[in-house]
Amino acid sequence: MSQRIDQQESIPVPRNRILVLEDGTFAVQWEEKRIQELLSGKYRIFHTEQVTDPISDYELKQLVEAGVVDLFDKELVYLSPLPNVVAHEPTRSYYLNTTLGKAELKAVEHVLNTTQLQDEFSVRIRQGFVVLWGANGVAFTSFDVAERAREILSVKAPELFSNLIVAFVETTVAP
Repeated sequence: MSQRIDQQESIPVPRNRILVLEDGTFAVQWEEKRIQELLSGKYRIFHTEQVTDPISDYELKQLVEAGVVDLFDKELVYLSPLPNVVAHEPTRSYYLNTTLGKAELKAVEHVLNTTQLQDEFSVRIRQGFVVLWGANGVAFTSFDVAERAREILSVKAPELFSNLIVAFVETTVAP
């Protein structure tokens, strides 16, 4: 495991979102149907049948040696900013993906009301999933702010928000 980590720059990602594709490509799954190749920074459409096996410690150590991963443990992988992505890093708008289908929209709204969090979060549908933005539909300002919101919701309603994840959209296009 690497001891080199700059928490201001590293991007924490749940380990189960780091994939090894059938062609041997290492990738991170940012959205249900969108991945980013870790060695090239290239984005592409994702199909679940492309995954071979969960990433191993050995493979993660290879990514540490390649400078793509700073640190990893059983739960998280801290990605180094990719050089070809950092040079043109887009602005990101963070939100929370409940991983619940749109049929669960009313249940999510009900839980927010009963926990008195309805003014703190805006409920939306994105790509068929119920997602949560900050108050008045405003994005969370950083991964850390979104992660704190995720933790609050996971504690307040663990039965509904046990699979809640921080997600983002790129709001500017790289040149």
